Amino acid sequence: MKFRFLPYLILVLALPGYTQLRTTDYFDQLKSAKSEEEFQSVIHRLEELSRADSIFLTDSDFKQIIELAGKNAHTKRILPDVYRWAGLRYANIKMDEAIIYFLESTILYEKQKKRLAEALSCFEIGLIHHKAKNLDQAKEFYNKALTLARDSLDHRAVINCYNGIGLIDREDRKYPEALAEFRKALKVATDSKDLAWIGIMEGNIGSVHLLTNAYDSSLYYYKRNLMYIRQTREVENEIETYVNIGKVYIKKKEYTKALTYLDSSLYIINSRRINFTPFFNPLDEINQSYAWTYAGMGDFERAFSYYNKFHTLQEQQQLLLKGQSLSQLQSTFNFKQKQSELDLLHQINEANKTIISQQRYGQVALLCVILLLGGISFFVYRTSQQRKKLNEELAVANQELERMNHTKDKLFSVVSHDLRGPLLNLHAILQMRSAGHIRQEEFDIFSEKINQQLVASNNTLDNLLHWARAQLSDVKVRREMILIGKKVDKVMMELAEEARRKNVTLNNTLSIGVTAMVDRNQLQIILRNLIGNALKFSLDNGVITVSGIRYSSFLEITVEDNGVGMSEEDQSKLFQPGQQFSREGTHQEKGTGIGLVITREMVLANGGTIRVESEKGKGSKFIFTLPLE
Repeated sequence: MKFRFLPYLILVLALPGYTQLRTTDYFDQLKSAKSEEEFQSVIHRLEELSRADSIFLTDSDFKQIIELAGKNAHTKRILPDVYRWAGLRYANIKMDEAIIYFLESTILYEKQKKRLAEALSCFEIGLIHHKAKNLDQAKEFYNKALTLARDSLDHRAVINCYNGIGLIDREDRKYPEALAEFRKALKVATDSKDLAWIGIMEGNIGSVHLLTNAYDSSLYYYKRNLMYIRQTREVENEIETYVNIGKVYIKKKEYTKALTYLDSSLYIINSRRINFTPFFNPLDEINQSYAWTYAGMGDFERAFSYYNKFHTLQEQQQLLLKGQSLSQLQSTFNFKQKQSELDLLHQINEANKTIISQQRYGQVALLCVILLLGGISFFVYRTSQQRKKLNEELAVANQELERMNHTKDKLFSVVSHDLRGPLLNLHAILQMRSAGHIRQEEFDIFSEKINQQLVASNNTLDNLLHWARAQLSDVKVRREMILIGKKVDKVMMELAEEARRKNVTLNNTLSIGVTAMVDRNQLQIILRNLIGNALKFSLDNGVITVSGIRYSSFLEITVEDNGVGMSEEDQSKLFQPGQQFSREGTHQEKGTGIGLVITREMVLANGGTIRVESEKGKGSKFIFTLPLE
């Protein structure tokens, strides 16, 4: 997607010979300005200095400038320009604020009948919505900008509008409509001899041909794109074009040529030290293209590695854009709410004028107001006690809601990261298999690795479900007399394959007949979490031992390993209610931190206690107790 921020703000006047002053001096000049021209001149100076980074304006500075512009009659005509200046300032960093400023400017420009200025603000609003994936709103504002001032708009603004509509049509798979919009933009760029945008539009036309499987036509347009872009300084577009040509060669199964172009894109990124933004980070597409290229060449180890990198980057970008999209919606709502309040105030003001004009009813109106206020005061007094009680109930409810929200956030975090990963890996393998990029024997090797991840995910899911159930409802503990040693043997058998891969010895020194009162299912989870945790942090050829001591009223069980151990700081983070702490295992095993939290909750629910003893480099002991009766 090709976005461009274009500097269509207030026309900056050439002001030679003025000396640079402090910010406060400029604000003094704004306050003392006696005419529209004088005020506008200072605004232009501030804008010019700000663009040149010769002066730094804070958020509060901009708010003060807006306040000053709306204060006097001779400055109000400048106010929409100031709003637009603020919108452009925040367009890349605080999109939620930028969209409000642009909306404010469009309303004022419309009242002043400045169609071109209104159109430019509409274009900027469309651009922000487009970046935030609010596509319907983006298309609406692009079309509005063209309708308002098609003939008066700068050629790049017209190109951006046509291009934006074409990109939205392409995303909606309306390929003929997208081609039509791209060709309109290309004509404007050609007539204006704008090489950068000629190249961009050739590339966007090539992208539609790629999506419709017309690979030779796609290559033709992409190479024309590259020819024009090389004559400009559009480095971002050059990188994207190399990647896109690589994609075409992947589709044509010419993998060596694909690698040449993909390597070229990485060379530019590394040699020119390209800085990525939330809206320009081609590494996800580069990684995906490398994955398919290496899969086609039979190098599935590399393909699998690049496929994982692709999904990680794509997920990060989607989360960012979703958050910003929601932010835009909230901002739009806030803006509409603000406008409603202004309309209401206007109506009240008109009503007050009417009352003042009707002098003979003034005293009666005042008396009515006094009586009304008295009635309201009486009503407030009567309901104050009820409201106090309601507030107390709401405070309790808010605490519970906060706890539930924390639980919900953790559930979504684990589901989206720890459980989704293995499923994405499985999806990648199946795609490669169905596309014929992977042979049966290679499929079997990868299947074994995926199966190991799915087994771990199944354990995580078990923990997650029990933890969620414990947090969201009342769980009944069904305690009964259980043979503890037998349960330990069962858990060790489940973990035997994982222990074999690390060559770790599992020892159960509990007597067969030792018993305790505990919930059967919860004991299974407690033991699996503690023994699995010990296995996770055991070194190769390590030993894990489960032992027990019987006291008069309880059984003390110890799960001990001679692995990496942990520092006192890490120990203090364990078992903290409402928090999850996790580290990578000795073989880079991932974790969620939920296991030890739910272990503690289950031990406590069964009437026991749990603690840890550990020293960094010397292993760990997790010691928990269960009642005998």
